[in-house]
Parts: sequence; C-alpha cells; structure tokens
Amino acid sequence: MSFRNLAFGALLAAILLPASAQTDKFPSRPIRLVVPWSAGGNTDGIARLMALKLSARINQQVVVDNKPGANGIVVCGQLTTPLLSER
Repeated sequence: MSFRNLAFGALLAAILLPASAQTDKFPSRPIRLVVPWSAGGNTDGIARLMALKLSARINQQVVVDNKPGANGIVVCGQLTTPLLSER
C-alpha cells in the first residue's frame, strides 16, 4: 500500500465520518435573542425584524427576550452565568 493511497483513505474518512455523526437537527430548541433594552423601542423593533428573517431562513423559532436594566449589565450577567457553571 502506497503512501498516496493511505493519505487518500485518511482524507476520505475525515470528510465522511463527521457527516455520519450528525443525528439531530441543530438547534433542537427555540433560539432566544436577548435584547438588553425594554420592549417598544428602536432596538426591540430591529431585533424582532431580525428574528423574523432568521426564523424564516433557518426554519427554527426565534424568540425575542427583552431584559432591560443597568444599561445591559444585567443581561451580560445572565448570559455568562450558564457558561461559567459549565466549566
């Protein structure tokens, strides 16, 4: 067996194996788009338009979640807490 055949086999396996490992459609839950300002403002309107376009493009529900307070610091704290607890 030549090195060329071995390299080709390894490349083919590297390409095909990850595709067979994918079983679930990603994402499996609705996407939560967090907006750090109150509902009804310009930012909320733009976020809702983005959520509609994104939802139509990826065929997955996108929910806009408004979390006003402390100029966005509250949202940053809520979003980083799950990431820190996973470590």
